Amino acid sequence: MIAEIQPHEVHARYQREAAVLLIDVREAEEFANAAAPYARTYPLSALNPVEILSELQLNPGVDQVPLYFICAGGVRSHRAAELFRAAGYTAVYNVSGGMYRWFQQGLPLR
Repeated sequence: MIAEIQPHEVHARYQREAAVLLIDVREAEEFANAAAPYARTYPLSALNPVEILSELQLNPGVDQVPLYFICAGGVRSHRAAELFRAAGYTAVYNVSGGMYRWFQQGLPLR
């Protein structure tokens, strides 16, 4: 089971820690239209958890830095979190409601 987190909780963690890894799995066009200011874009259509973990210098089974996944509504981000879990990285969270809820909660955009 993938843990869910509300957008305002992710943003609060960012404000406290500034080291939040928010991964936006929407396509490039969607990301270009609106995104969280600290999100990194890795479209689900080309997602490779092993390469991304290497790029982020995270080792499954060793590092447990939380990874927060977001998309438009929560479906693609849930799938992305499952892929990372299958690759051995367990500190994964799905941002519930995705960018739709992000907008509803009045959170900042880039």
